[in-house]
Amino acid sequence: MARLACLPCRKAHTRCDGFDPCVRCVNRNQIHICSYLNRKKREPVPSEPENPGDSKLVAELFEGTLDMDLFVSSVIEDLSN
Repeated sequence: MARLACLPCRKAHTRCDGFDPCVRCVNRNQIHICSYLNRKKREPVPSEPENPGDSKLVAELFEGTLDMDLFVSSVIEDLSN
């Protein structure tokens, strides 16, 4: 199975074998229009933050969230007593 279909196969929503010309176009006598689009590859999404400071910022925010949770739980405990 081809990763990309030729233009006639794509238009007909049929499978394309990926050859140039493909079997479907040969059988339909459409060799002259059997062509493929050149597609750009997607750039991979970086797994690490581009800015090394970003991971430090996330860690600091997480720490702040934990501190806030402790504060809220202590206030709730004080109010319940």
